[in-house]
Amino acid sequence: MSRPNIGRFYRSRRLFIRRLHRRFTHAEGIMSNILYHLGLRYLFQYQFKRGHFKIYVADFYIPRYNLVVEVDGGYHSDRKDYDQKRSSFLESTYSVKVIRFTNSEILNNPDSVKTELQRILTSEVSVA
Repeated sequence: MSRPNIGRFYRSRRLFIRRLHRRFTHAEGIMSNILYHLGLRYLFQYQFKRGHFKIYVADFYIPRYNLVVEVDGGYHSDRKDYDQKRSSFLESTYSVKVIRFTNSEILNNPDSVKTELQRILTSEVSVA
């Protein structure tokens, strides 16, 4: 029996990850770096499903804290009601906490976004 080519698997996985990270918007890329520097593992474009049906796709899902981080682009200013319904649905159905940051917050002041995330995560740990 021949051994599988493990190196090929890792090469293709690296390429897959590179391609996935190329799909980030600029603000999502900065948020990814913030989460990385906070030492958080996250799932990008995580799909919340009911049965076989995809209900919502979250920008970043942090399973350890049961936390969803959404990066709202410019088009979200017209969709505030939809976003509010979506957040309350996720919180009530899946018991996740949803945090939203706008593109301008992330692009113009990433340090305050990082500080806000740290504050939220420490309050989550002290409650749990």
